[in-house]
Amino acid sequence: MTPQRHPSQVAGQAPSRQQAGLQRPPIARRAVGVLRELFPEPAEPVPRRVPRGLPVLLLAAVVPLGVLVMLVRVSGPVPAWDSIYGEDLGIFLVQALQHPWPVLVSYPGYLQLVPRLIAQFVVYLPLRDAAAAFAVIGALVTTGCALFIFHASAGHVRSAVLRLVLAVAVVLLPVAQLEIADSGVNSPWYLLFALFWAVLWRPGTRVGMAGAAAVGFLTAASTTMSVVFAPLLLARVIALPRLREHAVTAGWAAGCLLQVPYVVSNLGSGAQSRAAHLASPGPVLAFYGHEVVLPALGWHLAWRLQAFAGRNGATLIIGAILAVVFGWALLTQRGQARVFVVAALVTGFLCTAFGATLKPGVTATPVAENFESGSRYTALPIFLIEAAAVVAVGSFIGHGQHRLRTAAAVTALVGVLSVGWVTDFRYQGWRGGTVNWPPVAAGWLHACQRTPDGAIRVPTGASFNAAKTAIPCASLRRLCPAGRSRGAGGPGGACRDRAADPPGGRIGWRVAARARRPSTPASWRGRQIPIPVPAREVPSASGRRHDLAEAVKSRSEPALGRPRRLLDPGLARTDRHKRPTVLHSA
Repeated sequence: MTPQRHPSQVAGQAPSRQQAGLQRPPIARRAVGVLRELFPEPAEPVPRRVPRGLPVLLLAAVVPLGVLVMLVRVSGPVPAWDSIYGEDLGIFLVQALQHPWPVLVSYPGYLQLVPRLIAQFVVYLPLRDAAAAFAVIGALVTTGCALFIFHASAGHVRSAVLRLVLAVAVVLLPVAQLEIADSGVNSPWYLLFALFWAVLWRPGTRVGMAGAAAVGFLTAASTTMSVVFAPLLLARVIALPRLREHAVTAGWAAGCLLQVPYVVSNLGSGAQSRAAHLASPGPVLAFYGHEVVLPALGWHLAWRLQAFAGRNGATLIIGAILAVVFGWALLTQRGQARVFVVAALVTGFLCTAFGATLKPGVTATPVAENFESGSRYTALPIFLIEAAAVVAVGSFIGHGQHRLRTAAAVTALVGVLSVGWVTDFRYQGWRGGTVNWPPVAAGWLHACQRTPDGAIRVPTGASFNAAKTAIPCASLRRLCPAGRSRGAGGPGGACRDRAADPPGGRIGWRVAARARRPSTPASWRGRQIPIPVPAREVPSASGRRHDLAEAVKSRSEPALGRPRRLLDPGLARTDRHKRPTVLHSA
């Protein structure tokens, strides 16, 4: 029995326009299908025979290497590990010393959870190591974000080589040294990189979902810039209605809820509100063109082009190159790559526009080769431009198995990105001209030596030159490891002595003599300890009896000056010709 056909299908006739419209899916369903392209499932891993310990060894090698690269990239009169940047010193460290765990305190008008957690950890370290701690932790955050992106980008970038290029782009960001590298206060800007990929990631394990939720919460609770991901998260809710797909959404929402009271309080503060003075669209667009598009391929390359063609001409040159690349991607690549390119570029523009609108000063402040006051608002957009290029190339080489084409495309991509990576690997930016910490730490300890039971007054503020505030000296002494050692003369005594007394001084001589004094080895505990006491130093019998532990302590840890062995003759008797009596330690 032959099926009946529509009259329009008889004799090879094409279906009518009305029938074609009925056969097409509804517009809403097509829109959901396009949105689902943004959230692909990662490809199934290919089973390989890899030793169990190899991933751990690679991780143990990659993390120190990333930290070292980030520390070396910052150039200037003071290395990154000896300098503290901006609010890390004048706000977060000072307030952590004044009041332990002030992590839910707003500045300036919103909560910065991660920088305050970092500062709280730093106060438990020696005071002189505070600068190194801030720099190393900031570099660790950058490296951790790069590793997270390498893993979370597997759905959009199938090639492991290109995902490695994407991770390297995080560590070698051309504009990082201007402001955001190696600090605690600017670590949330790198968390924004990770949050972008966490929003697009579909983790298949509980550990992955917990990691995505943690990234969402920590980022949203540390910077209000995370609000620019609201459109992407809304698209995720529409495209992926299942509850288990929204760990990152839940984390981001929890962080935003934590921010709400602080933001509302700031908005109601009148002239002090961040929304009281907004920038107009014209300067914001100019800021995006000059500070995002122009240095997208390299900060120093942008300055060389400006010397050749002027600022506007150089912006047009770089903009034309980017337009050709992304126009080719939108016209020739698959739907997933096209949707990603649009999402990345739009999110980057929203980030710059939102930040520059709330901070109008960055659009009018002059820019120099080693200074840009709004460079933090350009970090994520520049990274997303590089990410869009990586995804476009990954889509191009995924069409076929031509090794020559694959090698040529990857080589061209790495060559273009390397222009900025090489020329901007190390230079002095705003981050390199910060406070030299070791003399400041020594000055604080010296001041506390003169007022050991009081407090010292230190500057505050982002530039460390605002009104002074009091820090208890007990907090500083707690940071000194020598204060916890035996014979330091009280909490922080030895550290305070070293900071206040010049080399060769009276206090330094006493500390050195105390360190040279012999003590009872731990291995002698519970064993017979010989205590030879010359006859001339044994005091005459006076009827006084000493406790055994006090006798051993007075022998092993004498006071300063000529040692006296206050041992009762009844406990240890000796002369010049007899072997000493031995005592058993307690």
